[in-house]
Amino acid sequence: MASRNQNTRHTVNNMRSVWSSSCYSLKTKLKLADSVVKAKLLYGCECWTVTKATEKRLQVFHRYCLRRILKIFYPNRISNDRLYKSAKQMDVVDRTRCWICHITGKDPGHLTRQSFCFQGSGGGEGGHGRRGS
Repeated sequence: MASRNQNTRHTVNNMRSVWSSSCYSLKTKLKLADSVVKAKLLYGCECWTVTKATEKRLQVFHRYCLRRILKIFYPNRISNDRLYKSAKQMDVVDRTRCWICHITGKDPGHLTRQSFCFQGSGGGEGGHGRRGS
C-alpha cells in the first residue's frame, strides 16, 4: 500500500503543470484525476485487506489530490464535506464500496460477478500443496 501511495503521489506531482494550468477546466482536471490518479491508486484494491488505517490513508491521499486540483493550500481551510461538494465527488472509500456492492449485486451468472467472487478449489495443480510427498 505504501509503495502504491508513493507511486501515485509521484504521478500527481508530475501532473503539477496540469493542475495549475488555466487552459483546462476544473471538470477536465477532475476527470483526469479520476482516470489517471484514482485508477493508479486503487488498482487491485479488491484484493487488499482493508483496515481502518488503510481506509484513512486512501481518504487522506484523495483529499490531498482534490485540494491540489482546487488550489486550496495551507493556511486556507475547508471541511472535507465541503471539499467533496466543491469537487462533486464521493469519498474514495465509499465509492469503492459502491463499486463492490454493484459487482456483487449482479446476477450470479454474470461474468463480472463470477470473476470477482471466484474462489479456487485449493489443492489443484499449480497450487502450493504439500511438498515432499
